Amino acid sequence: MRAEEHNLPAVHRPSQPWLFYSLEPPPVTHHTGFRGERYPDFFNWTMTYRRDSDFWLPYRSYRATTAPRSGVRPNYARGKTKLAVAIISNCAEERLRFVRRLAEVVPVDVYGRCGKGKVCTEARGAGACMRDLLRPYKFYIAAENSRCADYVTEKYWRSIGDDLQMVPIVVGPPADDYAAVVIPGSYVHADSFESVGALGAYMKRADANDTLYSELFAWRERYVPIAGSYTRAWCEFCKALHESPVRRRTFPNFGKWWEGSCK
Repeated sequence: MRAEEHNLPAVHRPSQPWLFYSLEPPPVTHHTGFRGERYPDFFNWTMTYRRDSDFWLPYRSYRATTAPRSGVRPNYARGKTKLAVAIISNCAEERLRFVRRLAEVVPVDVYGRCGKGKVCTEARGAGACMRDLLRPYKFYIAAENSRCADYVTEKYWRSIGDDLQMVPIVVGPPADDYAAVVIPGSYVHADSFESVGALGAYMKRADANDTLYSELFAWRERYVPIAGSYTRAWCEFCKALHESPVRRRTFPNFGKWWEGSCK
């Protein structure tokens, strides 16, 4: 997203609501040149990954299953011969520091620009290549590039998909934010442990015990991930445009609302 003064219309008609839209967190929009404090009482609506947006647009969502599964739980460890993997191309210092500390405790393979390099290209069929690369791993290090409220991206959602069936180790927003936006019981939050060493010890126990590891997939008996967040948010936006009168608000300190959501 790039919002620069010379790219904006010269006149903001009072009857025309303006929308702030971003799926990237404030540190990324800041890098592009956007500064929220430059826009007091400017935007009327927001559409972002944050729950307090006018139009909430999470990367994905989930729902309860219509018929909860029962019976013997599959052994989700079967065929998984490696412990942990991370794909990192944005070498954010805090994220890399966490992965390196964890790698001192348990084996962690790192791919992408910040690790062993890019291994899957379009020429090789990136989707199938990535699936074959990741499927043998039990844990995926879903470390976000920013610690911002509600910022949970495809790193988490990709790892829990049917094609990979991994357990994400999440690093990013506080545990309460994850609990509010992702599937209960589907992840391990790094902040739930007193140290990286304690997290690594837990991963080792799960690696050595197929029953313990498979318990981390109990959520599959009650919930399913779903797409459609993007369409729903834009449909809600379109509906709001046709309301009479059109509801709107302004942000006297937009910089505080936007940039103030990160640690």
